[in-house]
Amino acid sequence: LGLFSKDTKRPDRYRPFSYPNYVDIREGVTTFSSIAAQDIALAGVTEGEITRRALVFPVSANYFETLGVALAQGRAFTVDEERPGRLSLVAVASDAYWRRKGADPEIVGKTVRINSRLFTVVGIAPRGFSGTSAVVAPEFWVPLGAAVVVKNDFFSESAGAVPGSRAAHEMLLLGRLRPGLAHEAAERELTRLAVRLADALLRLIAGSYRR
Repeated sequence: LGLFSKDTKRPDRYRPFSYPNYVDIREGVTTFSSIAAQDIALAGVTEGEITRRALVFPVSANYFETLGVALAQGRAFTVDEERPGRLSLVAVASDAYWRRKGADPEIVGKTVRINSRLFTVVGIAPRGFSGTSAVVAPEFWVPLGAAVVVKNDFFSESAGAVPGSRAAHEMLLLGRLRPGLAHEAAERELTRLAVRLADALLRLIAGSYRR
């Protein structure tokens, strides 16, 4: 299921989530067995003297697990690599990229240059897997901690915001419902959580003004 946040200033518009909001939701709901986060970037991939544009998805550590996908080779990301600003220069390559590189059986552990930074390939996605994109598949997935390296303002609604702050609304959320639960149960729980988080934020703001 996709999760969306309504913009209270523009009720007809939905927007992505910040990382702190994602953590609050992930840790505050029981109707989902797993909630993952995904960002989008168009980055430069350099091979030899040629740099080309490629779609890259910064994702949370539990992204592949939430989608029920086992990697063809290697590993997924760790929680530590997910944290904003961690600058974890590791990547999971798509099956298409792996095959274009000659289906190198030893590609895990080798590096690829993305936006002038060397990323170590730690895994290979299964054949045909395109993530949450039905139109175009990403060439690489990187941990959220590396988003600041691959992101650009073209896809960003929060340009200039500090990575990991509540003002940086840049992530899409997707969740896996627990077996036997209906969408309506998740909607009710998320609505209650949204009210609690809004109240907590207002109290925090009010407290900062009183100091």
